[in-house]
Amino acid sequence: MIKNLSIIAAGTIIIGGVILFAHHRSKIEIVPAGDRAYHDAEYQFSLDYPADLNLNKTDEGGGASTLTFESADGTKGFEIFVVPYAESSVSDDRFHHDEPSGVRNNLATTSIDGEVVSTFNGFNFALGDTYEAWFIHGGYLFEIATTKDLEAWLREILKTLTFTK
Repeated sequence: MIKNLSIIAAGTIIIGGVILFAHHRSKIEIVPAGDRAYHDAEYQFSLDYPADLNLNKTDEGGGASTLTFESADGTKGFEIFVVPYAESSVSDDRFHHDEPSGVRNNLATTSIDGEVVSTFNGFNFALGDTYEAWFIHGGYLFEIATTKDLEAWLREILKTLTFTK
């Protein structure tokens, strides 16, 4: 009888330890080698990005910011523009305000951490042809863009984007 109780107690301790380890392990962030983690408390998201990119956050006023991730030589990078937005979808007026070229080719829908994301090829007068991903989360419109030739590279980075709230 005592032997059986000892086995049950030991089993309970082992199972409890496994559950506790699994719980703590899920809270540990593992950043892939060669990457850095970025956490934004204001806009409540995080992502991993290549360590060779420099990060610059510019306050655009009115609660908006532009985050630029760019290599020192300027050959690789992407930007995230975030602006307060109370609508549930991006209006045509908002799109044309933020994308003056009006180009929105190859429109597709995907998801990032449970949010519906519109992706498309656009045109930016400074960058040329672009790959963009736009979505709304937590009262903000996120507009993420890079040059079209870096689409696959940016897609991999966006796989790491998660919302902290």
